[in-house]
Amino acid sequence: MGSRWWVGAFVLAGCRPEYSVARQERVDVFEQDRLAAIDLLLVVDNSRSMRGEQDRLAVAFDTLITALESGNTDWRVAVTTPETSFEPWVASLEGAMDEIVLEGADGTELDALAWDDRQWEVVRGGSFSRCGADTWTAEPPSRGAPNPCAPPAATGADDGPRPPGPGELLVNEVAPLASEPGCGWFELYNPTASTLDLAGVVARDDGRDAFALPEGQTLSPGETLVWTAFSGCGAADLVNEGMHLADGTRWVDAETEDAGRTFSELVTVGDGSFGLEMGFENAFQTLKAPAHPVDAGFLREDADLAVVFVSDEDDGSPDSVDDYINAFRGLKGTAGRREAERVRLAVVAGIQAPVDDSAVSCDSDLGGAAFAPRYAALAERSGGKAWSICGDLGDIAESIGLTVSEQRLDFALSTIPALDTLTVEIYASVDDEELLASPVRDVDYTLYAVENEEDSRQEVWIRVVDGLLPPGTFMVVSYEALPGTSRLDLPTGGT
Repeated sequence: MGSRWWVGAFVLAGCRPEYSVARQERVDVFEQDRLAAIDLLLVVDNSRSMRGEQDRLAVAFDTLITALESGNTDWRVAVTTPETSFEPWVASLEGAMDEIVLEGADGTELDALAWDDRQWEVVRGGSFSRCGADTWTAEPPSRGAPNPCAPPAATGADDGPRPPGPGELLVNEVAPLASEPGCGWFELYNPTASTLDLAGVVARDDGRDAFALPEGQTLSPGETLVWTAFSGCGAADLVNEGMHLADGTRWVDAETEDAGRTFSELVTVGDGSFGLEMGFENAFQTLKAPAHPVDAGFLREDADLAVVFVSDEDDGSPDSVDDYINAFRGLKGTAGRREAERVRLAVVAGIQAPVDDSAVSCDSDLGGAAFAPRYAALAERSGGKAWSICGDLGDIAESIGLTVSEQRLDFALSTIPALDTLTVEIYASVDDEELLASPVRDVDYTLYAVENEEDSRQEVWIRVVDGLLPPGTFMVVSYEALPGTSRLDLPTGGT
């Protein structure tokens, strides 16, 4: 590669007479892996018992993305569920569906609208307008103006301002795919003869979005109120940061507007599971033969694939674990079967076998998780990672990001070092011209020993702290080498 490190490592290792056979100078050079592209699919259990974990996973998203970004990787993340018996979820990525639920200040439901833009055939820049009680039609947007087919407001004495009752405050028009991404909007309508006091009225969805209207907000008979999430999204009567529309986003990447909020909506998949959990089967079908053409663009030919299953139950898919491992690897063709690292499978589940006669693998403040032997076997047999779902989901999310972006933290030295001579340096390039850091032992890195089972010799490994060695940089470890039969008093560990 043109660097004097590589030449130096050879010359200093065996060709300098001033070093005895017992003590030779050695230079080990490690390049942090740089992964070009990774497609990460999270398969999140949508059963009732998973609601708390979904919320926590959504909150943990920042650490997941930070880890992915630290890898300088062309990443994208999508979400699906293990649901195979209810049509909206079968072989489908999350992001197409959203809902608006209006609740009065006392919690009474005033109106609700749910849609799936794959069924509604929403086009960007278009909207859907209410025509009658339960009829919606695609119309040119009439933002802030009466709908062409909407009935006029009732007439009579205005006895307001008063709180609205059920059916008295309506979602009148919705534009989930606005002309500008992230600028979806919806319109409220007062069909009564009374001025409505909207203080405390809440708009929410089935995910994490919710926003309460402020004090003093009223709506006159026959009038509309346009609601959007951001300023700069066109004329609106109300701008808030608590109620966003899904905007049809099927996955997030480094270019996604407000990626954290978008992902938190994707990963909060609700608790509407209707059947047997089949995480392996639904994930495979979602990637191989998605039910909706728009989802087919997620899997890129030149990207590696990572699939992470998050569940507090076990998988009930029809085929064997080995069959699914081979099927996932087959998604990357010959390369996936030949190079196992092209497809990385991991699980966040009840991976510990019960210690008693119960079926509970672990307990957390959110409840117990069932032992999941099929999920545990998937990780073990594929060489993938496995985390307990009862653990800290923030730490797990960070580990997932590091795992799928192939950020190495552990490196094996080529031989046994004399510890008092060991130095570590981090360089920006192989030309060793720009020194980035001179790490300190037991602060920036640690050393540990691994027993080589083949020849019973000791191996010495260096483990760096997260973030010390960014992708594309080089770690140079210099030391005087001891005889290969030497043994050091170091903590034992594994990679």
